[in-house]
Amino acid sequence: VVENNELEFDVVYAHFLVNGIIAVKAFSDLGKPIFVAEGELKNINKRKAYYKPEDYLNLISQITGFIAVSPQIKDNLIEVGVPEDKIIIKPNAVDFNRFYRRDKIEMRKKHNLPLNKKLVIFVGRFVVDKGPLRVLDAIKNMKDVGAIFVGSGSQNLISDQIVFKNKVTSDLVPELLSASDLFVLPTLHEGSCNAIVEAMSCGLPIVSSDIPEIQFQCEPSSSILVDPMNTDAIGKAIHEILCDDNKQNAMSQCALEYSKQFEITNRAESILNYIQAKS
Repeated sequence: VVENNELEFDVVYAHFLVNGIIAVKAFSDLGKPIFVAEGELKNINKRKAYYKPEDYLNLISQITGFIAVSPQIKDNLIEVGVPEDKIIIKPNAVDFNRFYRRDKIEMRKKHNLPLNKKLVIFVGRFVVDKGPLRVLDAIKNMKDVGAIFVGSGSQNLISDQIVFKNKVTSDLVPELLSASDLFVLPTLHEGSCNAIVEAMSCGLPIVSSDIPEIQFQCEPSSSILVDPMNTDAIGKAIHEILCDDNKQNAMSQCALEYSKQFEITNRAESILNYIQAKS
């Protein structure tokens, strides 16, 4: 494509290591700096398994720099042979022009959601690793709690407590977040979870997983982190927040404040500065 269209460029920016390796194979003779943004912890070792160790090290050694979205991904990159001084950590961020808190009642009316219930929201794939069925199990004895599930997947979610279940366009996600009282995601693993920072930017307290990736994104004043496989613990955390309006409101405000550090323009500028310094 580059040759056929006579494209001129200064830097290659690849999302995920698989594309960084493709860039090395395609452009190594051009002498252009190559940068890789890595956000999937499971993919780093998976990619390594496709190559002989010496070939893999040769390929990744030709990558100029890495943008890791979490300390765990940085550690994994170091484990497979990337020098520490080639890596910066920049967690995923939010466009605050799109993700901000709307009026809760207005959003519930717009999307035909009940006005007389507490609503928890799950955003993600309907698969075991993300845990939507664990959310349903956690709230099954909470009579005045409804659930919003945004996404799709192989798991079949059936419950009278579900008030909304569908895959939606991205512009509707902040509206459904704003209609909710609490964000719940008992995920088993993440890179840097966009859904969590988007929920915080809409003022939602977080109930999620007590794992390093989520610990890095959350802090105690706006979240409760639990064992993602323990539905009793998930339910207890949900109840602790929803049964106390003062606690819920305080955590909501803390979520809004804490989310300010995840502003997308600042992230982009710092990455561009890094690329310029390393090129």
